[in-house]
Amino acid sequence: MTGGTYLKLHEDIRGKKSLLNIQNRTNSKCLFYCIAAAKLQERGEKLHDPQRPGGYNLAELNMLGISFPTPLNQIRKVEKQNDVAINVFGYDSDGSGSDSDTPCFYPLLISDVHGEGRTTVNVLLISNEFTHHYVYIRSLSGLLTNLSKNCRQKFYCVRCFKGFMKEEHQMEHYELCKQFDAQHVAMPPESEKHLNFKSFRKTVAFPLYIVADFECLLQDTCKECAEKTEECEPCKKLNTKKYKKHEPCAYALKVNSHFPEWDFPVEHYRGEDCVRKFLERYFAIYSFISQV
Repeated sequence: MTGGTYLKLHEDIRGKKSLLNIQNRTNSKCLFYCIAAAKLQERGEKLHDPQRPGGYNLAELNMLGISFPTPLNQIRKVEKQNDVAINVFGYDSDGSGSDSDTPCFYPLLISDVHGEGRTTVNVLLISNEFTHHYVYIRSLSGLLTNLSKNCRQKFYCVRCFKGFMKEEHQMEHYELCKQFDAQHVAMPPESEKHLNFKSFRKTVAFPLYIVADFECLLQDTCKECAEKTEECEPCKKLNTKKYKKHEPCAYALKVNSHFPEWDFPVEHYRGEDCVRKFLERYFAIYSFISQV
C-alpha cells in the first residue's frame, strides 16, 4: 500500500477542521508535506493558506532513499532519517459495517518511538482505485469526537482509540496498550445487532456415547542415562531431551445411553496389552451398535 498524489477527502469528513489535506498536485511527496506541517504546528507557526504546498520547506527533510509515493514499509526509515514518530490511520466511509452514518477510523501503522523527544506526525491514508494519499491530522481528539457523546477534548490512545479526560491517564494506559497489537472496535450493523441461536441440533442429547480413560506409568526414555549420573553420548547431541515417556498400563470404559439396553456397566482392564484390548473392545461395541 502506498501514498500517492493529491486526492479530495470523502464528503463525510471533508468538513473536519482536524484534517489538513495539502494539495500536492504536481508530486507524490504528500507524506513529507504532512511531516513539514507537523513541525510547523509544533513550533506554533501558522501559514496563511496551509493547504497550498508552496508554504512548506521540504529541503529540511531527509528524503534519501525514499520512494514516491511512499509505501508503508518505508515509514520506519522516514522516522529514523527525520527524527519523527509517524502514526498512519485508515478510513472506512461506511463505518466498517457498524453504522452507515458514522465514518470509521482505524490504526494501520503505529510508531514504536513515541515519547523519545520526536515530533509526532499523525496521518490519514485515503485512496481510490488508482492511487493513495496521506492527509495530515492536526488533532486526533477532534477527528475522533464521533466516538463519544461527550464533546469535550479527550486524549486518545493511538493504538486502540480509548479516550481519557487527562493526558497523564492516557500515558499510563499507553504503557500497557503498547504491549499488544494496534486494534479498533467494529460494531455490527443494524441488521445484525441481535444474536440468534441457530445450532438447535447441538441441544439434542446423544443417544449413546463412550467415556474412556487410560492410566500410564512414567518410564525412562533412555535406560543407559537412568543407570548413570551423566547423560549418554547420543542424548547429549539432542537439543530437546525426553527424560520420561507414558506407557499405558490400564484403561476404564463406560458406554452411556438413556436407553437401558445400551447403558453398559464400567469395564476395567490392566495389562501391557491394554491398548490392543481397548481397541478390540471399542470395535466390538461399534459393531453391536451398527446392527441396532
